[in-house]
Amino acid sequence: MTQKKDIKRQKDRLEALKKEAEEERARAREAARERVLREFERGQLGLAGGSNTSTTTSKPAESKTDEREWNWYLESRWRLTYFHRC
Repeated sequence: MTQKKDIKRQKDRLEALKKEAEEERARAREAARERVLREFERGQLGLAGGSNTSTTTSKPAESKTDEREWNWYLESRWRLTYFHRC
């Protein structure tokens, strides 16, 4: 009888952890979307503003490319992990 209660308690704990992890992933995805949207809008405003001085170099462009590739990699890994578990 005690074992059954312990098993049930462990299952409940596991479900709570799964739910918490899913909520954390959802928050992280939403934060990433917001960040990407802000960066996109900032880039659009910069292009529309037509600033007279050019402060961009090849290094920041490479940095943005690397960041996008890294985000794509993380998202791909998350999808593989998530769908593999289902």
